[in-house]
Amino acid sequence: MILWTKRRKIEALLAASLYEPLEKAERAALDSAISDDPALRREAETLDRVRCAVRLETPEFTGDLVPLLHARLVELGAPRRAGVSWRWVSTAAVAAGAALILFVSVPGVPAYGPQPAVNSARAPVAVADSAVQEAISKANGLMAARDMAGARSVLEQALAATSEDSAAGEALQLLANIEFSEFQRYPEAYAAYDRLRTKYPNAFMDNPESIQRFNLLDEARRAGYAPMYALDAIRSHPGNAFEQCERLMAQYPESLVASVAMNEMRGMVGLPGQLDGASHVMALERVRNRCSDPAAVAQVTLALGNACRDDLCDAGRARLFYNEAATSKHATVAASAQEALAKLVVDTP
Repeated sequence: MILWTKRRKIEALLAASLYEPLEKAERAALDSAISDDPALRREAETLDRVRCAVRLETPEFTGDLVPLLHARLVELGAPRRAGVSWRWVSTAAVAAGAALILFVSVPGVPAYGPQPAVNSARAPVAVADSAVQEAISKANGLMAARDMAGARSVLEQALAATSEDSAAGEALQLLANIEFSEFQRYPEAYAAYDRLRTKYPNAFMDNPESIQRFNLLDEARRAGYAPMYALDAIRSHPGNAFEQCERLMAQYPESLVASVAMNEMRGMVGLPGQLDGASHVMALERVRNRCSDPAAVAQVTLALGNACRDDLCDAGRARLFYNEAATSKHATVAASAQEALAKLVVDTP
């Protein structure tokens, strides 16, 4: 067993050996002590594993840190077991704790480990936003200030510069939304959503709104986007909006545009927004009662059958609406109703 006075010196050498090479005589004394004392040897092996795991830099070391660390641990209120003197706290416990916290700061003693003022390869490195991320941030600020043209320009320039940036999908989605919602430039919006769909499929599939808008634009482009411009005109002239929506449904029966027009009409009868099943059916019944165009009436009747089937799980009521829609003179609506009836027979126990 090493005497306390000698052991304290050995512990100091052991702690120092973690951070700098020892003098030849010191190294010999430490190696001899480790060889003679199994407990000290275990401590040395433990500290070596800690040092390898933490991979601290090697600062200049001066002095005996053991008593300073003891004092700091007392100051911090470290638990002390009854009957155990601080002098018997092992070097492994003290030095390993110091390593894991990159040394506690002791007044008047330099703190070993990475310091903010030191240019160290292990210091945290701030990751700068990419050019596209910066463009997105700037575009959002411009949009908040209602400078939509400026936001569009910033995004277009960033995407023209690179398409490989990880944030390019987000930027393209934002650009497509601006073209669709703010400028109603539907060919440009369609091109942006189509590019998003093909080049950044994950970003596209993660956003249901993008999918809905792409499908709507894909359908409308076959008519030169005329249905979209008609919807814009309806929203700009709310005085006869309900009748205009009816005409749009009659012109484009069983289409996505007709569904959008029906939703607009639903909002006009006093039940806008997301509805529960019963309220949805009630809103559609109000729309149908107000409609005068037979094609619009037939489509709303078919929608009522779908709502009873899907929202209320009421197959009997759904069948009544489907039967009515199946007698419509409008072939596409009648065919959809007959198909729904056939499926209802199969699905109903």
